[in-house]
Amino acid sequence: MMDLSSVGGIVSIPLILVSVLSLAIIIERIIFWNSILSKQERIRSNILSMHSDNNEIIANNKKSDHPLIVFYNSLIQSKYDGFQELQTQIKIGLQYIEPVLNRFDTTLSTIVAIAPLLGLLGTVLGLIRAFHGISLGQPLENTEVVISGISEALVSTAIGLIIAIITLSFTNLFRRDRKSVV
Repeated sequence: MMDLSSVGGIVSIPLILVSVLSLAIIIERIIFWNSILSKQERIRSNILSMHSDNNEIIANNKKSDHPLIVFYNSLIQSKYDGFQELQTQIKIGLQYIEPVLNRFDTTLSTIVAIAPLLGLLGTVLGLIRAFHGISLGQPLENTEVVISGISEALVSTAIGLIIAIITLSFTNLFRRDRKSVV
């Protein structure tokens, strides 16, 4: 296996760490959203069919942590006498489930922002290294240093962009899933 730190420079190490973190979060969120979305339609139909008996919904789903059940239970356990109070209770119910649905969203957004910047840092460091191999007015004797510096610059940029593109794609997918729940 190729040693990325020698090809992509020192910046490859944090890029690898960021990519592993991104991959771990993406896998966790895929498992979470598959679990939520696979149960969602059944739970919606159960809530609609049992709507006339609120106590039955609470009793049947007391231990469920599905966001729809948590949201609905927060609504039926509260008392409201008008449209304004209902709107307030809906906002409160959404506040109960938002942290679960938004978990790791900030981290993924940070990875999307930082990965290309790390790649750019690798580009700058690689080009600096390449320029150290060039002497003005002298024949190019250190071609290996110049070529490895340019290679380092290109590889780190590519890695940073790949991480950002993949993470951004999954972040948007998870945001779409979140909108489908609430």
